Amino acid sequence: NTGIRNARNEIIAFTDADCEVNRNWLKNLVKPLVEDEDIDAVGGRILSREPCNSIERFGELLHDHQQALSSRRYPTFITMNILIRKPLLLEVGMFDEDFIRGQDTDLSFRLCRMGYRVSYANEAVVYHRNEKTLRGIFKEGFTHGYWKSKFLKKHKESPGFFRLYRFIFNRGKKIGLFFGWLKSIFDSR
Repeated sequence: NTGIRNARNEIIAFTDADCEVNRNWLKNLVKPLVEDEDIDAVGGRILSREPCNSIERFGELLHDHQQALSSRRYPTFITMNILIRKPLLLEVGMFDEDFIRGQDTDLSFRLCRMGYRVSYANEAVVYHRNEKTLRGIFKEGFTHGYWKSKFLKKHKESPGFFRLYRFIFNRGKKIGLFFGWLKSIFDSR
């Protein structure tokens, strides 16, 4: 937030310390804003840094920015590759510093709830070093899930609550199916 407040430009680009940007990254990220003044933020493509194993490649699915931004109701941007107009960041209150993870989900939800438009630039590529091991993927998933619960607590009106209810329902259904199957085995004896 200090960097946002002190930025001298009206457009602010974000990436993470463990990302490498492609040659024309910034040019390609700015292009949709220049072409359409109704666009308020632009997200770019996130690929795994080479060389990578199959688990790291799976990380590309987790960080699929195009899919995250295609939500009809509340697109979610990932700050490892995003560009946002500074006045909007100031208006919405910047990043919520109570979040250690998931600040980008919270910020994008607040921006989209206010009606701001987010676009996608496929040619604006960053290369990210994804988790390499199953343990690393599990730990990352656990951490994201934990902070997602904080997001859901803060934004009870978010569509995420319905996904949570569906998740709980489906897990209950699978457990019920398993116990029904188990009972049928013992009943047949």
